[in-house]
Amino acid sequence: MQGERPDRGFYDPEMIAESCGLVRVMCYDKHLASQPGHGPTSTAPWAREAVSSWLRYVPREKLVMGLPAYSNDYDLRPGKRGRQVYASRPDVRDQTELEKHWRPFEQIHVYRYLESEGHPRVFFASDAKSNTAHLETVEKLDLGGFGFWHYGSVSPEMWQTVQTATEKR
Repeated sequence: MQGERPDRGFYDPEMIAESCGLVRVMCYDKHLASQPGHGPTSTAPWAREAVSSWLRYVPREKLVMGLPAYSNDYDLRPGKRGRQVYASRPDVRDQTELEKHWRPFEQIHVYRYLESEGHPRVFFASDAKSNTAHLETVEKLDLGGFGFWHYGSVSPEMWQTVQTATEKR
């Protein structure tokens, strides 16, 4: 994303900028829960860099930042994979202990917990606080807008951050 692309691959950002009235940059799926390894759906620095790379080609008023509205939940046992979850925190029994951490650089909450059978899990949350960080990127870069992959999965707390951000604009 940082450098010039000698081979444009399957898309040409200059042609897209010229021929499209609106360009939506998917600032999610940094890590696919179904693939090997584990990590967040999105982080603020990664999304900021993704959008900034498109700003070299696309006028900011045409650029829409796609925000994550789902989280990644991983089974940490060897050979296991994760799953996409339409929730901003793990769905666990009341007595399950959740260890919650805020990662200030990535601007995301991470939960560690044991599932009912005692297997370790890690949950990278797309929640109101991480959403606020993404909306700050939209504001700072003065982008044309933002949107979600799936509106039905956006939590009420995340909608509140959207309302607050749009009232500022």
